[in-house]
Amino acid sequence: MQAEDSGNAPEESGEIAATEGTTDSLGGPPPGNAPAHAPSADQAVSAFAAQQAIARGDSHRDARNWTEAHQAYSEALTLDPNLQPIWVQLGHAAKESGDSFAAEAAYRRAIELNPQDADAHLQLGHALKLRGLLMAAIESYGQALALDPELGHARIEIAALETTLAAQKGAKAVSDAAFSPHAARSAAWG
Repeated sequence: MQAEDSGNAPEESGEIAATEGTTDSLGGPPPGNAPAHAPSADQAVSAFAAQQAIARGDSHRDARNWTEAHQAYSEALTLDPNLQPIWVQLGHAAKESGDSFAAEAAYRRAIELNPQDADAHLQLGHALKLRGLLMAAIESYGQALALDPELGHARIEIAALETTLAAQKGAKAVSDAAFSPHAARSAAWG
């Protein structure tokens, strides 16, 4: 028994004729008839150049050539400023080169691009700590920990900074008491 024909076969409705020539033998668009969302040749060249710059940056990073790594990652980001993980790598290169201001800026850009990246928050905390911005560093470490509770390093950093801040507060209290006008008079009248 033959299956009934519903009358909606593509051959009969003209669908094949209407779509003829819009795909190649592999199902993709034929040459010269690329969809609007296909990358241009310039975009493809730019993406390739960015990947080459990233590879150079990674190689310099692995060799601990931080200045060269920074230059290569900067080149990649000039070509594609939306490469979020490369902003983190740029931050590492800047931090290791001794430029905590540039590191902070790179980590902040990485966080703008992906606010859920716990590692970027952790790395920002390190840069802030290097700059002496301990409360801001604690806040950044806390955000990293909130995003990834398994990030034990953030917990260790928070505890260490809280201890440092408590010690600084205690030292300041002793210093203030020792050098207050009342303390000086009491000692003189002793």
